[in-house]
Amino acid sequence: MSKNAVLVTGASRGIGRAVALRFARDGHPVVGTYRRDEAAAMSLKEAIEEAGGACEMVVADQLEPESLAASVERVRERFGRLSAFVANAASTAFLPLMDTKLHQMDKTWNVTAKSLLYGAQLCAPLLEGVGGEPGGSIVAISGIDSQQVLPFHGLLGACKAAMEVLVRYLAVELSGRRIRVNAVNPGFLDTDSSRFYMKDRFEEVVRWTAQVTPVGRMGTPEDMAEVVRFLCAPESGYITGQTLTVDGGLQCAAFAAVSSGA
Repeated sequence: MSKNAVLVTGASRGIGRAVALRFARDGHPVVGTYRRDEAAAMSLKEAIEEAGGACEMVVADQLEPESLAASVERVRERFGRLSAFVANAASTAFLPLMDTKLHQMDKTWNVTAKSLLYGAQLCAPLLEGVGGEPGGSIVAISGIDSQQVLPFHGLLGACKAAMEVLVRYLAVELSGRRIRVNAVNPGFLDTDSSRFYMKDRFEEVVRWTAQVTPVGRMGTPEDMAEVVRFLCAPESGYITGQTLTVDGGLQCAAFAAVSSGA
């Protein structure tokens, strides 16, 4: 029996790409959205199709609600139903909060928290349980900046924290439709976004993370993809409304260092 599709926003790079590849490996058709990087989007599509999977890549600007609606309609027309909606897209201006402009506030909110909520509204009919069967899952990709203060991350961190709150409320509201809703909060990851933000300090951060993190290395998008896949699998059927921190123990080590005076 064929498997239902998975919709991943911001699928062309980083965590989104790894998530798309992971679900495709399990036999799920993938519909991924991207905004600008057509070359990366097409390389993902080719990788999935060359492995025998099905993939649609759709241009969707999370600032334009109708583009997300069109992506969900694409899923309905071609695949019928969804197993998972993964809200991964993010965008912000890395600035001090006091220098942030109104349009930058709107953009960050719209691409993160608003697109999660609107995406849940759009996807719920394709995710809900049918005939007594469990429904699908929604997974939001949060960020370490929702829990730890990072320079110039105040706006994005606040919006990611809002996503985590929405996850709890959506888990309750959608329970009657047998849809589970969770979030993943990564630690420091080796992604294009991290390299852009950290610039020439990236390798220094890699070494520091390896030294202080109990697992002894920086995380990868593939690490996150495995957790997202688990949260959408039957084995996690008793988990909903949760934000799972996946940071290799970084926060535990940081707290331990502070409490010991190290």
